[in-house]
Amino acid sequence: MPRKIFHIAKNVTDAEIEARMRAPLEILRRESVVWEPLSEEQPIRSARRNRRGKRTGERPQSKKKPTPKTQYTEEETEYLASVHAKPYLTITGRRDWLGLSTDQANRIKKVLLEKLVIEEVALNLGPKVGGSVKLLMLTEQGHTAVDKKPNWKRPKNVSAEHWWWQRRATEWYRALGHQAHIEMRLGNKRADVGVRIGDQTLALEIELSAGNAVRNIKADLGAGFDRVLIACCNNRVKKAIFDRMAKALTEEENKKTKLILLTDFSFVTEIIDGPMSGQSHDVVHKVPIVSLS
Repeated sequence: MPRKIFHIAKNVTDAEIEARMRAPLEILRRESVVWEPLSEEQPIRSARRNRRGKRTGERPQSKKKPTPKTQYTEEETEYLASVHAKPYLTITGRRDWLGLSTDQANRIKKVLLEKLVIEEVALNLGPKVGGSVKLLMLTEQGHTAVDKKPNWKRPKNVSAEHWWWQRRATEWYRALGHQAHIEMRLGNKRADVGVRIGDQTLALEIELSAGNAVRNIKADLGAGFDRVLIACCNNRVKKAIFDRMAKALTEEENKKTKLILLTDFSFVTEIIDGPMSGQSHDVVHKVPIVSLS
């Protein structure tokens, strides 16, 4: 007797069986996927979808062209080199030092400004010293162009004028034999310039306005600086800071703080007396400021 494998109810018709199987077959049809094996060079993790939606391990090719190297004429190269070698010449002083006509100097400067390799710095030295002058600084691209690494990287929130004074004061103190650092940190406070003079640490703050001076003084002294030197851009700012100090600082804080003008620094003569200038100025520069005692 043949062995029974399936039990089929006699009261089920072929039409009913077909109707019951229709839904499962439709599900199998929709979910069926043909899988293609990945090669060893095509890991699943690096797979990407191509334009047709299929997965592929190849990364799309970048269409970005390499940036062409900026070209400079001989005149532009010489001008850039002079900005690096003599950064404290005024624009007119640089023109005379290079032996250029006004038209030549302006044309070269305009091109280099457009190429973003130099930046103009306006300094107001006051009518008794030298009035308003303009100098030039190399940008980051400018240092790359002359193949010279900058000594310091300029913070994004620092103006060109403020940065110029910070750099020059730091270099000046170093030339006098002191350890000087831009944005020197003590505790949780950074001074514009920190200078170690003997056993004392001086905080130099460049103040182009009176707004933050008192806060800087308190923070510097609180962080551990022994003395604070506030260098003001003009007499108006100096007086405003003096009045605020009288109201906001303690007697001890006032004793540890000194106010000067930026033009009191002797290095300002480099600006108003260029290398080819024989002019004399009715200005008496104070003794180099290295101590507050």
